[in-house]
Amino acid sequence: MRTYLFLSLLIAGCSYSSKHKGTELTFIEDVKSLVGKPVKGLRSDNISLLGESMIVKDTVLEDEGVSWNGAVLYYKQQGAILLESNWQDKEHVSRITLLDPLLKTRNGITIGSEYREILPVIDFKSWVNFPDGYIMFRDMKNPWIVYSMNTDSSAGLLNQPLDQKTIPGTLKVESIIVQ
Repeated sequence: MRTYLFLSLLIAGCSYSSKHKGTELTFIEDVKSLVGKPVKGLRSDNISLLGESMIVKDTVLEDEGVSWNGAVLYYKQQGAILLESNWQDKEHVSRITLLDPLLKTRNGITIGSEYREILPVIDFKSWVNFPDGYIMFRDMKNPWIVYSMNTDSSAGLLNQPLDQKTIPGTLKVESIIVQ
């Protein structure tokens, strides 16, 4: 839901390139090191993804009349990671949404992984079913990793009662959130 909101805001952002020194992102578990850092202070950090520089664009996100700061990290000219503060603390990263399948967990889970692939690593008791069709599960080993899937993309699932057995094994992870 908010993932799509930021796309219209990206054009107005300020950009800069990072160098190969500093924070190296190889696995999703590495992204957690960005939580708590200043959203706009990332300019002093050099962030690279899989050994290549990233471009950072600052942005402001809005929802229901509330705004907060964010930054989009681009990898090879494509938005790969969205960093967000929150409405209470607009200065520090509190949520990270991964939008690109390049980063994987150490278990190999990434954007596009299927439900049947993530089933062994998720805590099914943690699941949340949103009215807009999104379902989310926390990682069992790393509960700060949340896998988000859209049931609206699977015919006939929106507004249907779901449980562990009725979710199709082919339903794909659309985004991964780190909090």
